Amino acid sequence: MSIHNVYILPSAHALAWREAWAHAADVQGWRVVHHWDAAPPDIHEGEDTLVLVSGPMASALPANKWTVIAPPAASAIVEAIHEQFGSDRAIAIGHAMHCLAHAADLVQRGANLVRTTDPIAKSPFGDVIGPRQLPEHAAAEPWPLFDEILPRKDVAFVLPLSLFKVPTKTGMEGGTQPIDLTGRGRIIFHGPYVELPRGEWSVRVRFRYDGHGKRSPFRFEWGVGHDVEAIDVVVQEAGDYEIDLFRAWDQVAMPQLRIWLYHAVFQGQFEVLNVTLFQGRFSAALAVVA
Repeated sequence: MSIHNVYILPSAHALAWREAWAHAADVQGWRVVHHWDAAPPDIHEGEDTLVLVSGPMASALPANKWTVIAPPAASAIVEAIHEQFGSDRAIAIGHAMHCLAHAADLVQRGANLVRTTDPIAKSPFGDVIGPRQLPEHAAAEPWPLFDEILPRKDVAFVLPLSLFKVPTKTGMEGGTQPIDLTGRGRIIFHGPYVELPRGEWSVRVRFRYDGHGKRSPFRFEWGVGHDVEAIDVVVQEAGDYEIDLFRAWDQVAMPQLRIWLYHAVFQGQFEVLNVTLFQGRFSAALAVVA
């Protein structure tokens, strides 16, 4: 019995490629399973099976039993999601990063990468003829954090602030910037709740503070779960500030940036101006794009 998984990333040609793989497998007598969630697929013992996957899923198959189908540019994935679901661009970016993190992990571990512009794809049951090609959906804006599906190491990306949450004084959601610091110590900013590939990742936080002459203590954390880099700072002078945090992880993960007001203060305002993401450590020569 043979099993092969095909992870099809969102693009203008995703449906056509799904139909092409399903047809080629069916002609050769393979059972075709269309799989849409994270649970293990329905595999019948003794049957050669092609699993067409639309999102990350639990699988015990080694990476060389996977094919990843992706558009030539990661920005096309963002645009396809944005067009399909009608969500705002920040949500589309978050979903695209989720897809790309798992696709990049598979390719880095040995999965076969097929671009949607390729004329054919190799499979265990022979060549799969690609669909008649049309131009990929042109990206309305550049999105160069990923080059094809692998993260770039020469460009930093400014994350949309709408991916982050600003808690109120009584709850974890619903607040807006600038943040009134008056009150108890608490988390004042957290997110972005998107998955990233394994590797070394940095964030640079630019923020504005006005404590009306009073000091305020903050803790900045970046990482996965309790495995974080934490930096404590006390700020008194009003102005704009910048802080870098770095962490590494060895599997696809959903890191968080958390900013704490470390103890109660009587007044002050805090505003995150931007959060910039980069694979590796920041350097002076780094290009930054929004």
